[in-house]
Amino acid sequence: MIALKRLAIPSISAILLVVLLLGCGGKPLGVPGDAQLCSQGDHPGCTAPQPGGVWVYDRTGKHFVYQGALSAEQDLSVDPAANQVTVDGNPVATGGLQAGHSYEIYFAPSGRASR
Repeated sequence: MIALKRLAIPSISAILLVVLLLGCGGKPLGVPGDAQLCSQGDHPGCTAPQPGGVWVYDRTGKHFVYQGALSAEQDLSVDPAANQVTVDGNPVATGGLQAGHSYEIYFAPSGRASR
């Protein structure tokens, strides 16, 4: 019985750690449940289908590089070579991007990106 408890506690702890790191449904913590993955890769871009919130996550580095609001039809682009995130070609975040990292862009029509 004691040996079973010794095995169960580390297993449960490992599962909880994975859930905390990934968030619900594989989304990073801080991205709302109704947000959808809009684009991913080493140089992703996304056009907002309607007003909403956007979250840019560095999957490799495990941190957010940008959060904000987009109007309908605005284009967001992640450009690690230029070390910036742009909206309609205008920089909205500079620094912290690295070539070779994988980035994810999440969009939520009802999202209010605040950080």
